[in-house]
Amino acid sequence: MIPFGLSTGTLHRFDISLENKLKILSKYGATAVELVLILPEVATSFEITKDLYSEFEKFEHVSIHAPFIMPSANESKSPYQRMTYSDDDISKKIFEKLENLSKVLNVEAIVFHPETIKDKSILSAFNLKVAMENMDQNKLEGIDPEYFSEMNKKFNFQYVLDLHHVYTHDKTMKITDEYIEVMGDRLQYLHVSGQTNNEGHLPINVSENKSLIMSFAKKVNKPIILEGTISGTDIEYEVKKELDYIRKEFQIE
Repeated sequence: MIPFGLSTGTLHRFDISLENKLKILSKYGATAVELVLILPEVATSFEITKDLYSEFEKFEHVSIHAPFIMPSANESKSPYQRMTYSDDDISKKIFEKLENLSKVLNVEAIVFHPETIKDKSILSAFNLKVAMENMDQNKLEGIDPEYFSEMNKKFNFQYVLDLHHVYTHDKTMKITDEYIEVMGDRLQYLHVSGQTNNEGHLPINVSENKSLIMSFAKKVNKPIILEGTISGTDIEYEVKKELDYIRKEFQIE
């Protein structure tokens, strides 16, 4: 049975502790979780308490999403901008923290957005299980299989295949087969969410394109991290509904 569960980022609308979020995920049968450390200060200040460690231990698959936004240089336009890693002190602090968390939590992978690291060789100084993610139509890097084919020649990175991101480029999703071939054994797990009209990153169980997305999720048969933002007023009900949908699709008892 493949591990499946949610990204902690999907629960950002609910004002409860990370520990309680993890308890809800495990309560309703999640066997995988991705810890999202969205901002640099969130990553560098993050600490694993004894109680948090006990919750993370309940999952078969634990991955971490590295920071992908940072405070904006021009807050009058937007409070945040794309994260940019370089050979600077803050990047080193983040990488060191991720390295430490990887050991403590025995993580399967640490996912990065390709465009956040111009010089990817800087990662070689750290013991990180780097996994690069394919990106959506709003990005300029990591947006086609050829990009990852070239990356295969330069680095030993693992990969995360985001099926919703594929959909934003190709509504037939036929190009998914090319991603699968290029990523090969380096493909570690999937990001799964859906779309209705023009609204993306929705829970897969309520998305118009769920059948198409799930057809490729079943074809790949890798661990699944659900990335659809959970809304509503009852977090437990919504989490259970999303996990139950995956169980039903994969015929998991």
